[in-house]
Amino acid sequence: MKYIFFDVDGTIIDNSVGIYAGLDYAINKLNLRQVTPEEKRSFIGPPLLDNFARLFAMDPEESQRAVDVYREYYFDKGYLEYRVYPGVEELLKQLDKEGYELYTASSKGEIMVRKILEDAGISKYFKNICGATLDGTRATKEDVLNYAIGDRDKAQSLIIGDRDHDVIGAKAVGIKSIGITWGGFSEREELEQAGADQIVDLPEEILPAILLLNHDA
Repeated sequence: MKYIFFDVDGTIIDNSVGIYAGLDYAINKLNLRQVTPEEKRSFIGPPLLDNFARLFAMDPEESQRAVDVYREYYFDKGYLEYRVYPGVEELLKQLDKEGYELYTASSKGEIMVRKILEDAGISKYFKNICGATLDGTRATKEDVLNYAIGDRDKAQSLIIGDRDHDVIGAKAVGIKSIGITWGGFSEREELEQAGADQIVDLPEEILPAILLLNHDA
């Protein structure tokens, strides 16, 4: 493997405080039903349009309105309510030193991904920062991966992510995947059922997993 694509929320950063606050803001402003802690937790990772449609049985127009309201809070302050997971910067530094090319492939809006990683001081490790478009034209993990991969060799590409949609997106575009559990927003069973090629629990286990995938290729 040469090209490593990282999911962001739940993999590089824990942005749950900001995301939950944005969700609460939208719920209160739009007079939506209150959600359970488990429903709130499920909001981390998948595209926003899908999340609002799923949780509140919204049509596309209603979902877009909810996303717009959510972003009123999130773009103002929510995006800065995050922490980088322990060991992740060391992992990025190690992979960069070993000669891997690093990219993001996030369902979060690309402009916000860039702002967060620049604020965290880790954008320097990435060749390109790729995410969703705010107008919804690039929204799914498959969409983002196709954009991020471009003309790079898919046989030399893999994604590292914490949710089943990362794995499903990888299969859709024809690349390998490593599922991670350190983010705390998915269970190993979810990643296994989605068909992740490797599953690891700690950042320091990533490089050995990549080397194993290289050996098996």
